[in-house]
Amino acid sequence: MFDSTIGKKYIMNYLDLLPGDIILESGKKIHSKVIQIYTKSHYSHVMICLMSTSLFHAQSEGIFTLNPQRVLVEEENDLKVLRPKKKLSEKESENIIKFLRNKVGTLYSVKEAIISGKKIRPESSQSQMQFCSRLVAQAYLHIGHKIVENPNFCQPAEIENSNFFEEVPDIIRKARKEEIEFVSTKNFVLENQISTYKWLNNTRDYAKSEFGYEKIHSQNDVMNFLKEYPEADNIVSGYINESGYLENYKIEKDNNPWLFDVNLFIKKYKSSNEILYAINKGFENIQYYIDRTIKNYLTASQNFEDLKFNYFKLEENLHKNRLDFIIKKYTTFIKASEYVLKGTIKDKDHNSFSIVSNNMNILNEEKNKLEELLIE
Repeated sequence: MFDSTIGKKYIMNYLDLLPGDIILESGKKIHSKVIQIYTKSHYSHVMICLMSTSLFHAQSEGIFTLNPQRVLVEEENDLKVLRPKKKLSEKESENIIKFLRNKVGTLYSVKEAIISGKKIRPESSQSQMQFCSRLVAQAYLHIGHKIVENPNFCQPAEIENSNFFEEVPDIIRKARKEEIEFVSTKNFVLENQISTYKWLNNTRDYAKSEFGYEKIHSQNDVMNFLKEYPEADNIVSGYINESGYLENYKIEKDNNPWLFDVNLFIKKYKSSNEILYAINKGFENIQYYIDRTIKNYLTASQNFEDLKFNYFKLEENLHKNRLDFIIKKYTTFIKASEYVLKGTIKDKDHNSFSIVSNNMNILNEEKNKLEELLIE
């Protein structure tokens, strides 16, 4: 069996990524080489960061997230990370993430990706389909930043050369042995992508063949379809149950088991400074999606109460499980903080003791809020 990690040695310091960061990658396949030669750039693919543990990109299989720990390349310059010269505001970060999340399940357009490489390109497109550079450019346009001349038809090289960004230094490094080995393990995010597109494509086909409905461009459009054709509820719910989509919330635990086991967490990050940094980054990452998850949970609950669709009950249970996972992560962070706290007491480091204690109180408060929400 071919080992996809052979010759690959470099990786990003993913914990240093920020929402909105741009990741350029140099591909080695024939179509990637064609793009590089035509655009006179070393890079053929572009991705955007949702949070330090999650990238978002468009590829031929569809539009979905990617674990940055799985982005491994042969040479240091095969990856480049760009960041806005002016830091995005918290509101801008939230809106760009929301825009990208709403694109989950969107189809990829090979045809329009090819058009983007021509000298004469249309200014606009009525298509809801995506390709890598369009997705990134439109995400920034959504928050009021036109990073390229034509956001609907652009190339990775244009984003690379955009004056809106600057390169992030010292973020690409040699991968450790365990990081290289991780890339060869089972890719649960890819399985999540496959199961999502499986039920979504079945729903698209069913909606078109049975009702002549062709407005399902992304996952968010399914709700509108069901409201218009409630008799489709059982069929769509069946597609979801059969696809494995409802089990995909477990992916994070399979990919990052240390977030759910304090002993693994301490073993991974070792020193007190590394542990505290990882806790802070983990808490920060949760803040980017927790409000959306809570909103999705409450919305699904209310929709089920109002409409009694099985589809909404499935969504309610899924988001409840996701919130339960956040509680488990908070528990790990709290226990890891207690471990560090013991060290500060031993070393009589009163300043660090105060900081860690304060952070623990915040974590406990957030954990208690979620537990109360799920009990209601």
